[in-house]
Amino acid sequence: HPPGIPLLFYGARRLFERWPSLGEQVGRRLLRVDCLHPEMIGFSSAQVASAVLQFALPFFGGLGVLPLFALGKTFFGRRTALLAVGLYPLIPALPLFAPAFDQLYVPFALGGLWLTWQAITRGRVGFACAFAAGLLLSLGSFLSFGNIAFLGLNVLLVGGWLVTRRRRRPTDWARAIVIGLLLIAGLSTIWLIYWGGWG
Repeated sequence: HPPGIPLLFYGARRLFERWPSLGEQVGRRLLRVDCLHPEMIGFSSAQVASAVLQFALPFFGGLGVLPLFALGKTFFGRRTALLAVGLYPLIPALPLFAPAFDQLYVPFALGGLWLTWQAITRGRVGFACAFAAGLLLSLGSFLSFGNIAFLGLNVLLVGGWLVTRRRRRPTDWARAIVIGLLLIAGLSTIWLIYWGGWG
């Protein structure tokens, strides 16, 4: 399992330990939800309060509507994009995995695709978007190795753009290669920082 989730809870616990009054208030509210769970007996207020991260997952998972609307509007028009956003909460996997970090795959995947499309279409600014797309996938892979698979979607998007160009110039090939390299560089970033800091 990647180290992202344990580090998130560790960071949250340390934060609430530094502000014990806040940890006490948040922990007390969360204990009302499941105050008799045997695994929670003996937990400090800061430890209980760190669970607020998991309670916030439906909100972060819902952020997937932003790149969903942007991509839908770009490729299919505003009306279809609004329809997709309206149907988004009805995807069965979202409520099924509401308390699990796996539901974040939607904003990671769609956010990466939107940034990759910006990398294709926005000139020199697009190169920063390509690196940002890789960085987003790096963050996703730090939480779940399964999110690395979304790099394939980005590569397919770049390849599809290249194949459907009526007149492919050498600069198009060069742009596609640079975008691919920046995606890989972004994907490696958080892992290199982690390796450099903790070995």
